Amino acid sequence: MDDNPGELRVYENTYITQPNPKQKFNAEVVRKVVEETVYTKLDRQKYNPSEATTIISDLCSTIQDQVKQFSFERYKIIVQVTLGEMKGEGCFISSRGLWDQQNDSYASYSFQNGSLFCVAMVFGCYTP
Repeated sequence: MDDNPGELRVYENTYITQPNPKQKFNAEVVRKVVEETVYTKLDRQKYNPSEATTIISDLCSTIQDQVKQFSFERYKIIVQVTLGEMKGEGCFISSRGLWDQQNDSYASYSFQNGSLFCVAMVFGCYTP
């Protein structure tokens, strides 16, 4: 493919600072995917601390792969999953970061059954 393997390629800046409206991160669609994935994986699951890290890793990977299929061009996709045992205690989860309100967005879903709770968050951050 390269006629001159030693040739230096120079790429020009595209100057694209806004996402294409048709490819903008759609939080509603992503939330539905997250809800379906979490529910399918955890609906009949009992909490087991030795399996928790594997479950979280699988959930993160599955969610990220499914969200990437939407081809949100120039978006960095960040997936965070928290899993814990239901023991009648409270749990507060928050996140913080630099945010572009016009282009960045997130989707979250909370799930619980009699044994465990799960909070899954997907952040779509536009990178011009």
